[in-house]
Amino acid sequence: PYKDLRNLVFSTGARRHNEIVTYCQTGVRAAHLYFVLMLLRYENVRLYDGSWQEWGSTGSTPAEKKVDPDHKTC
Repeated sequence: PYKDLRNLVFSTGARRHNEIVTYCQTGVRAAHLYFVLMLLRYENVRLYDGSWQEWGSTGSTPAEKKVDPDHKTC
């Protein structure tokens, strides 16, 4: 439901006035999130379609590794 999606996105700290760039491993999940944000009327959203596959493959692009003990992998 719309309300559940809105609350879920809001709980991440994302706000409609924020610039948001969605990305994932290959762009598939990023496209899904982009679509959800459009449904929620977020206007400043972009999709990095190269995603991590492109960014992480060059070896010269900056990357930071954070470990979140509460992160659950699907």
